[in-house]
Amino acid sequence: MLLPSLARFTHAVNSLQLLCLFASVGRLNSELNLPIKGIEQWAVNFGNAVFKMSESATALQELQMDYLLMDTKVEPIRGSKLLRNMKQRIEGMLSKKAAAVKTLVKVAEEAYASHIPEKYVDHEGYKILASNFSEDSEDFVTTYKIDYPKAKKLNKSEFPLEENAHFGSIPVNLFRSTVHVPTNVYDESDEVLNGVDWSEKLDEFFRKNYEDDPTLTWQYFGSASGFLRSYPGMEWPMHGVDVFDCRTCGWYIQAANSPKDLILLIDTSGSMTGQRLEIAKATVEKILQTLSDDDYFNVIKFSDTSEYVDHCFNGTLVQANADNKKRIMASLDNIITRNMAKFEGALTEAFEVLNAMNETGQCSQCNRAIMLITDGAPETHEDIFKTYNWPEKNIRMFTFVIGREVGESKAAQWMACANKGYYSHISTLADVHEHVQDYIHVLSRPMVIERVDHTIWTNVYVDKAVSVQDVPQLVMSVAQPVFDIRNTTLYKGILLGIVGTDVPLSQLTKLAPQYKVGVNGYVFAITNNGYVIFHPDFRPMQDDKMKPNYNSVDLAEVELADNIDALRKLMVDRATKGPITMKVKIHYDDMKRVAIREQNYFVTDIADTPFSLGIALPAGYGMNRLKGLLKVQDADLDALRASQVKIAPWNYCELSANESKHDPLEAILVYLKYGQQKKSIYKEKCDDQLIQGLLYDAKATRGALANWMKVNADGTLNDSMSRRKGIEVVFLGTKSGLTRYYTLVENVTDRNFVYNVNGTIEELYYKQAVENGEGIFTFSVPFNAGAHDWWNETVLTASTPIIVSEDGREAVAAVVGLQMSYPHFYEMFINMSKTCDDPTTRDCNLTCESAELDCYLLDNNGFVVLSENQGEIGKFFGELDATLMKALIIDDDDGTSTPGRGVFERVEVVDYQALCAIWKRGSSAASSLVYDPLRWIFGTIFSAVHEIAIFLIQYSVYSLWSGGPTTVNAADGDAEKSEDFHSAYLNRLMEFSSEDQVQQWGQELVKGPIDYTNRQEVREWYEDKVRKFGPHLVRLEACVKRTDLYRLRTGALPESGTLTKCGWCKRSYTVHRVPRTNLMLLAVDSQCYCIVDEPVTVEPREVTHIDTLLCEKLKKEAYRKRPAECYAYHPKEDSSDCGAAGSLEASLFTTIVFLAWHAVVV
Repeated sequence: MLLPSLARFTHAVNSLQLLCLFASVGRLNSELNLPIKGIEQWAVNFGNAVFKMSESATALQELQMDYLLMDTKVEPIRGSKLLRNMKQRIEGMLSKKAAAVKTLVKVAEEAYASHIPEKYVDHEGYKILASNFSEDSEDFVTTYKIDYPKAKKLNKSEFPLEENAHFGSIPVNLFRSTVHVPTNVYDESDEVLNGVDWSEKLDEFFRKNYEDDPTLTWQYFGSASGFLRSYPGMEWPMHGVDVFDCRTCGWYIQAANSPKDLILLIDTSGSMTGQRLEIAKATVEKILQTLSDDDYFNVIKFSDTSEYVDHCFNGTLVQANADNKKRIMASLDNIITRNMAKFEGALTEAFEVLNAMNETGQCSQCNRAIMLITDGAPETHEDIFKTYNWPEKNIRMFTFVIGREVGESKAAQWMACANKGYYSHISTLADVHEHVQDYIHVLSRPMVIERVDHTIWTNVYVDKAVSVQDVPQLVMSVAQPVFDIRNTTLYKGILLGIVGTDVPLSQLTKLAPQYKVGVNGYVFAITNNGYVIFHPDFRPMQDDKMKPNYNSVDLAEVELADNIDALRKLMVDRATKGPITMKVKIHYDDMKRVAIREQNYFVTDIADTPFSLGIALPAGYGMNRLKGLLKVQDADLDALRASQVKIAPWNYCELSANESKHDPLEAILVYLKYGQQKKSIYKEKCDDQLIQGLLYDAKATRGALANWMKVNADGTLNDSMSRRKGIEVVFLGTKSGLTRYYTLVENVTDRNFVYNVNGTIEELYYKQAVENGEGIFTFSVPFNAGAHDWWNETVLTASTPIIVSEDGREAVAAVVGLQMSYPHFYEMFINMSKTCDDPTTRDCNLTCESAELDCYLLDNNGFVVLSENQGEIGKFFGELDATLMKALIIDDDDGTSTPGRGVFERVEVVDYQALCAIWKRGSSAASSLVYDPLRWIFGTIFSAVHEIAIFLIQYSVYSLWSGGPTTVNAADGDAEKSEDFHSAYLNRLMEFSSEDQVQQWGQELVKGPIDYTNRQEVREWYEDKVRKFGPHLVRLEACVKRTDLYRLRTGALPESGTLTKCGWCKRSYTVHRVPRTNLMLLAVDSQCYCIVDEPVTVEPREVTHIDTLLCEKLKKEAYRKRPAECYAYHPKEDSSDCGAAGSLEASLFTTIVFLAWHAVVV
């Protein structure tokens, strides 16, 4: 017997349903008439009853009166003043960090200038100063051996470490720094040892900076020779092969030179075939990794003709943002080598593009350079340089000659030396990392000669050097270059390195706290490129991993407003302005719900940085606040000591690591006692304004517990009216972060809500209640709650705001709410549907339990709060009944919804920070290639190592998100429990295979060697099919997704209608508002069901672009502001150091280390 496929089985069932419906059409259409007035009365009665119950249980009126008795005043929020205060606090904090860096720069420059270079000799495995070398002394080695705290080889007995909460609980040494040396740099070379020697003088000032500003985190000096001295001292985290090199960090590259425009020319002639092409592509990729958002670039490939590697960017320069660099790097895979190399056309095109873009301004208009990557140039092409570049030589020439044996390198060296550039010979893949950095120090020469005070601020990033915690921490850095200030080397422009310090993002957001802007308000900041530094919709991580392109999220991608470009331009221009009023789409609840809100924006600059700061305040309630403060000296602290009280995890007082281990409220009470005693520690450690607001709310709500006990305990606790109604918890959250709650049952269902939901104005219950307004209880259930067997343990949350009014102004004081069990809520609703006000007009036997009627309670976003089918609780209604949902939206033929018609308004939301899975079928296609680096050691020919490297680069998966094969989950629990478990497994296989293929597998399952009746064997058979033919996750990539969300249209209810396109029947429905709630009652004729192909869903879907449209989108550059400083030229620059004629061969060890690293990270 053949098992039917899912599609055929479904078709058969649907046909049977239609036949049954056909037989009863006449009766249904003639006899069933929805009692619209009766159903409307159900909605009214239930709304009144549930509001009265909620109002009584939460003691809403009593709590409102408590605030009125406090003589609470309402004052307008002056947005400009509020923003100015935040700006000043942030500027003060950042200026301290910049001052600390300047101190270190001065110390470093003076230390190097006074340092006399030493020579070192090897003796008995140690390095000894050559001037001290003597073999006559017995204790010679002990006395004179050179040793320094190597971060990767710490002797912990001599270098003690202690965990420090301020540094992420990493064990550190606060007295000394440690030195990290990259794997490809010899850690005991004369250059490194001399650098370590003179830079040790920084330790004293590292300590002093930290004593002066205890909020400082990591301070460091990155040397041009590669070593990194960081304070406090720490043991370097070793996770596999260490590939860290401070010279490739954004803070180093950005501080080392001004913005740049680069054209990369890659030779693709026949002589570049094989290993040389792979090295050339690796060189291009490494150069692109050194570019920041302030840089511009393009890549041209050439042989007998020249063409851009990506035709989208023909004849232009593109901003070096993450998307453009990724696209160009992907284009490198399409390069094919052929024919002879003709340099003239490529060089001419490069010069003309650089000059043309400089005139139009579509570039950085600062440093300009051409980078030639070839295996040799037979001619110098002097005539081209005379035409385009001499005598000014404003465009530098960098040449990278590829290959172990180079026959024509003199011409390439001449090009570099004659045009103020640098020549590098890259023999192997292992050389790429070291030699690409040469150009950075050449570009820094004019700035070094000018000896400018060049302070830079980076965008946010993850500091990989010290990010040893499970969850990456976002930081920004302030950095400055360190120059060789000796007069004898002035015009050589020698960069010694970069000094910097990290500023955790949390330190910025701490100075712009949520309580300052109130519920549904927020603070945000962006860079000169319009990229978000912080914003409530900035989502840089998923599953504790950083997303690709996380630090290039544009303001226009998080502020979803039609006229966002105007606000963005103001901020990029660092203007101070406000209010600016805009309507904005706000998504929440994991992008399942949406609101459209009018907001007032205020923006300003952050001085001495490339950043701008803004605040957004909701129009109406968001523009006012309660003027409720109580001085600590006047407060009764017992109001906070009451039981069942929580406070938000806010910065009321700066708690020590030890204090933070205890109950935060108890710790704060200690400081409040200090405040009452007028001790200075209170002013030093505590936010007095926030504390006064907390004390005021504590006093205003002090009677809450007594009120709750009174209204909810009309009998014993176990027999109270509220308990019989299923109410488990009542609670109150205030604007200052105070939460009070009262439990009516011994074992509450949602313990997480009771004990951990304490953010008040930041919590969903608070935001939704305020958004829906006064006099309305907002009900919600957990998403997809009915999908679990324990749906009967589901609780509903209901909340409503306490609003205080004065002189026409309104402000939110608090939000009260309750949690009640779903079964009790359901019973209450069903009983209400059994009421019959007028038996003469309709059949009183028709209720929501009747077979002829389906009833739903939907919330204002279309999610099911109540259904007769418990499995539907918490689902979006469109996924349950798409035909009816479309009727409630009133779709037009083109898929849009018509404004002013329908119950729900469709709101399209675009997620620019989404991730899309890249899948492959079958385990062999998704498997990553793993190689043992040790096998290379036993290679008899050195070049074989390079061939393995090429193989790795060609076939490894390049992504931080890549991994081994990931099998699709085995059949879910329903498949295993089902009696027809064979069909359940086959239906799962239909998700990724054709109908014919599954039919063949069905025959195999019945007739094959396995026991058809054995569930375990059938499961193993299924999993084997998934492994061989199913999809496997290769990686996650940044993408754009779009979703349609829905909200109740104002004035849409009541609504009634009939669906006529249901085959042989018609289907009636009616929708009514449940007053004083966010709910609506939907009643539907259950005897007619319309079958549709596609559900209406809120699931996001990927946005795909036609390549030509995507190209136009990429070429359209968003408005940005160039950095104010540019140091690209100095007339006295000594450019004689332009690279050696020869090249140092990479060691076997270095090559193996590089390849091992590549095999690990790719």
